[in-house]
Amino acid sequence: MACSFYFFPEPARWKDDDMAKRNYQFEKRQKELAKKKKKEEKRLRKLEKKEADSQGDENQLFEGEPDETDETQEDPL
Repeated sequence: MACSFYFFPEPARWKDDDMAKRNYQFEKRQKELAKKKKKEEKRLRKLEKKEADSQGDENQLFEGEPDETDETQEDPL
């Protein structure tokens, strides 16, 4: 007894021309948007780091200055 699936033609859903085509423009646009977002996030991180470093430098300058109540300074009498 022979199997019955040999007698049926290939279903239309398996043909290449019936399959959905890829939307390359959409994929490319999504990739570009992801790159832009990543680049912007990196720029913001660098900016925050730069601001934090500049704040640290300013704090060091103020720490190095002598206090007004420092006893090593001479009092003009």
